[in-house]
Amino acid sequence: MTWTEIGDALLKALVFLGGGAVVIGGLAGYVAKIIADRTIEGRKAELTKQVEEKKAELAMEVERLKGELAKDTETHKLKLRKAEGLFGKEIDAASNFVVLRQQIYPQHSHPRTNAVQQTSAAGSPVARNASVSDVASSGE
Repeated sequence: MTWTEIGDALLKALVFLGGGAVVIGGLAGYVAKIIADRTIEGRKAELTKQVEEKKAELAMEVERLKGELAKDTETHKLKLRKAEGLFGKEIDAASNFVVLRQQIYPQHSHPRTNAVQQTSAAGSPVARNASVSDVASSGE
C-alpha cells in the first residue's frame, strides 16, 4: 500500500462515518426536539393549571373583601345617620334655647345690626345698637 492508497482509504472511512454521523445527529436532534416539545407542553399545562387555581383563589378573596367592605360601608352609613339625627336635635335644642332666651330677655341688643328694631318701654322703636343712655332718654 502506498501513501496515496492509505490516504484514499482514510478519506473514504471519514466520509462514510461522517455521513452516518450527520444522519444520526439529525435523528438525535429531531428526537430531542420532540421530547423537549412534550416536556414544554407538560410544564405549560401544569403552569396553566396553577394560574387557574390562583385566579379562583384570588376571585374568592376579592369577593370576601367586597363583602367586608359592603358591611363596613353600611355600618358607616348607620353611624352617619345617627350622627345626623343627633346634630339635628342639637340644632333644634339650640334654636329653642335662643327663642326661650329672647322670651326671657326681650331687650337684648346686638350692637352690630342696625336693621332690627325693638320697641322701648315708651312704645317708640329703638335701634338695637342704641346706647343705654339713648334708650333711657327716649323712654322719659
